Amino acid sequence: MVASEPVRASSTSRAYAREWSRFARWCSARGLIARPARGDVVALYVVELAERGRAVSTIARVLNAIGDAHARAGLPSPRSSSPVREALSLHRRSMLVQCAALVRAVGVRPRVAFA
Repeated sequence: MVASEPVRASSTSRAYAREWSRFARWCSARGLIARPARGDVVALYVVELAERGRAVSTIARVLNAIGDAHARAGLPSPRSSSPVREALSLHRRSMLVQCAALVRAVGVRPRVAFA
């Protein structure tokens, strides 16, 4: 291990390797370049994961893995690109809208406590 590399749990390293492998295969299947990945390519992957029902936290882990693979290659992370930030933001808003619709459908009203 290089001294400048962060120390992380082996389970995290395995999860990152697994997520990077999935992203690289996804790119390869579509004739896209995984590294260095363009922001719009990563955003498209985020949208596909969201459409498959992946949680925001799962997508965040995927983005961390992609960023880590880029950092290890000495490349900037595509995670901070505008298309990726926008795709993740849209997914978060979509999840909130779905949650609100479910609450309305069930007829539950949240209790608000004021101090």
